Amino acid sequence: MFLIFLFSVQTKIDPAIYKVFEYAEKKKDPAVAFVLSATIPSAGHFYAHKPVLGLVLAGAEIFEFQRLLSAESNDVTNDENIWYFILCFTKIVEIFDAMNSTGHYNKRLKEGLGIKTSVNLQPQKIGVNIAYQFK
Repeated sequence: MFLIFLFSVQTKIDPAIYKVFEYAEKKKDPAVAFVLSATIPSAGHFYAHKPVLGLVLAGAEIFEFQRLLSAESNDVTNDENIWYFILCFTKIVEIFDAMNSTGHYNKRLKEGLGIKTSVNLQPQKIGVNIAYQFK
């Protein structure tokens, strides 16, 4: 004869904590946006849910790359240097804008979930207090 004991443990968890878990699950990492933008044009913007801006920047990069190739074929070094600079500048803007877009996405996500954070720095005490408020 087997005896089966069933134990039921009930804990009371504040339902608002699920919003914090949802935020942690859905938030975007700026480092991922950096790597994606550095390797694939506009991929970081797609990751940060800004596909239109990503496509505009990718189009600009393609145009600049095409101009760079045509400058090389005409053997005009001044134009070549200018298009190298413009292409590099656009790529840098794309990378950092993708990282910045993840911050904006995370901020909108917090607001949408009703999570408010505040940091209270007190110079006389060592440590940082972080408080979450839910609507």
